[in-house]
Amino acid sequence: MAKKLTGIEIYKLLPRTNCGDCGFSTCMAFAMQVAAKKVALDKCPHVSEEAKAALGEAQAPPMRTVTIGTGERAWTIGGETVLFRHEEKFHRPCAVAVRLADDLPPEELAAKVKEASGLRFVRIGQEIGVNLIALEHRGGDFPAAAKAARENTDLPLMLICEDPGIAGKALEAVGDGRPLLYPATSGNLEAMATLAKEHSCPLGVR
Repeated sequence: MAKKLTGIEIYKLLPRTNCGDCGFSTCMAFAMQVAAKKVALDKCPHVSEEAKAALGEAQAPPMRTVTIGTGERAWTIGGETVLFRHEEKFHRPCAVAVRLADDLPPEELAAKVKEASGLRFVRIGQEIGVNLIALEHRGGDFPAAAKAARENTDLPLMLICEDPGIAGKALEAVGDGRPLLYPATSGNLEAMATLAKEHSCPLGVR
């Protein structure tokens, strides 16, 4: 995961003037608080841009953030700096999705999409809802089903289809909503990657 800088390493990036403008009596005290993630580096008004860049690069998460969907209901994953939650915390929890098949009757599909979009439940005092609608190709009219799902929810879509030709037609209908395309496999990787690039969509690999 991301490199955790020590107080000494952060101290070396500071002006080391002990001016106190950050609210701490010494630069070392400030560096220790930054290392413990109790204060941000920008609390020091004299830190150089080079130091900010060096610290940002050292602590950058190894996994980039990925955004699924657009607008207020878009869901962002990745960008974590720890492997285990007890080490710090997870800032971007995994998405909760409801999987529906494209061979459902249109009226039933629309009803299930609406129902899933409004699902809410409480776990340990925290309200959890559905974040994605996962539409799976099972022999139905996948592009039409994707369009119907999009019309009945403001949640991001996950398009589950191994056939790039069919997936491409679905993306023509809903690609501007930045759905998650899945799965890319050893047999379709190049074609799926091309589709994802053309439509600026995230791509999941299996």
